[in-house]
Amino acid sequence: VYLLHTFHTEFALWYALLPLGENVLLLACINWVWHGFLNHKDPEDDYVGSVTILEGPINVQEEDYHVIHHRYPGAHWETHAPLFKKDYAEGKYHVGPATMFRKTHVFEMFFLMILGEYDQMADRMFDPRGIWTHADKINALKTRLRTCWWGPRRNLSIKLSGKEVRK
Repeated sequence: VYLLHTFHTEFALWYALLPLGENVLLLACINWVWHGFLNHKDPEDDYVGSVTILEGPINVQEEDYHVIHHRYPGAHWETHAPLFKKDYAEGKYHVGPATMFRKTHVFEMFFLMILGEYDQMADRMFDPRGIWTHADKINALKTRLRTCWWGPRRNLSIKLSGKEVRK
């Protein structure tokens, strides 16, 4: 970078700042998808508040089992699939039910979310209980994406219990 700066300052700045800016933007999009949905009755519900993608085209280090990262913070990524299967068999994904999608990718989900393509999101949404209609899925997606648990639009009737802080 010093040599680049010596010969062309503007190029050196772009050389350093463009990849940084791109990285920040992409990670922000990913983070927003993983945490964009909330249970309006219980914003601390990890299974609704963290997306799980099944049969995704790219599952780098089992990141599509994102709720496992919240339920078992110290778990190595190689244990995410077995932990998902264990929790799924115990019915933990059925309660909310969990926010789950099939055969999609985090970036596809990002654009569907910001463009308000609820119909397409509902096509990809997986209901572990198998009882939601397409319309039920659209309604759940709208409610979950529009729920705030902080700021002026938060639901003041909900008392957070600190479930996200585990000992």
